Amino acid sequence: MRRRDSRTRVAMRHALAAVTILTCAAGALDAQTSMHGALKRPAIGGHNFLASDDVPDPFVRSYVRQSLGIAQAVDLQFPLGIVDGDTLALLTGTLTNAVLDFEYQHAVKGWLAARGRFNLRSRLGTDGVSLLASGVQVNTGFEFGWLIRLLQTNRVILSASADVSNNSFTVVDIDQFVRDIIARIPDPQLTDHVPTVRGTGGLRFAWGVSGLFGLTALFEGGYGDVPRRAEGADFLYRTGATLDFDLGAVSPVPIGIGLSYSQTSVVSQMDVDSDEHVVVLRLGYTGRPDFIIGLDVGGSTVRDLNVSGTVQTIGAALTMRYYF
Repeated sequence: MRRRDSRTRVAMRHALAAVTILTCAAGALDAQTSMHGALKRPAIGGHNFLASDDVPDPFVRSYVRQSLGIAQAVDLQFPLGIVDGDTLALLTGTLTNAVLDFEYQHAVKGWLAARGRFNLRSRLGTDGVSLLASGVQVNTGFEFGWLIRLLQTNRVILSASADVSNNSFTVVDIDQFVRDIIARIPDPQLTDHVPTVRGTGGLRFAWGVSGLFGLTALFEGGYGDVPRRAEGADFLYRTGATLDFDLGAVSPVPIGIGLSYSQTSVVSQMDVDSDEHVVVLRLGYTGRPDFIIGLDVGGSTVRDLNVSGTVQTIGAALTMRYYF
């Protein structure tokens, strides 16, 4: 009986040791899985970045992104009845903009990623005055590019980007059509089609200042067609920065806040006579290590040849990004 009891005790000890080892191994595996999942989102220097659509980051990650937004510019002054350079009347109208973006980036290597993007943008007048003066614009574009990581330290990452884009602007211009008929121009056209091809390259930078705070910046330049009638190619640029706050690093609230500013000559509308200035505030849910959903609220400022004064647009967009 004593031998059997001794054997039973030894067997129980071995079984307990095996359970302990399996438990520790499972815990270590869960920790590794959790750590690996956390690294799917952009992070450096202990800071998890929220990401921005207006100021792309330098991280070589695989992800798919889509965004859908709408914006309005109200109380615009449209000059109507211009004779010999004199405006006979200024009428008030409203313009509505809509945007749909889809982007896919794949990390080919740990330092190299390929990217493709499709975007659809539209602008139309929502009343008789703006519809007559500005018409309807639809912009569809495809973009393909590469992202190459140049430098990475514990808190800083620097990458180079190279992109080629092909955009097509289609305009239904009622005002110009009526003018052509009055001027007895042969074969007047109600619609106008303007294709643009561009090539750009630049640098992207990210700095993880702390767990709470991070900074993203970029500068890109290039050459290509501008969306203005009867004009050829020109030099293009885009610059911007994002202040990124991760509240989840200092509290149990899984919320990120990003404030972005960008300035670009690569405008998404025809007949624009200035650079476009954009300010965006992003509120995002960051409770998952591989997924970000955010709400962007912001505005842009630009000068339009069809409008008297500056066009100030305010809108919102819902954006989702999944890392894998």
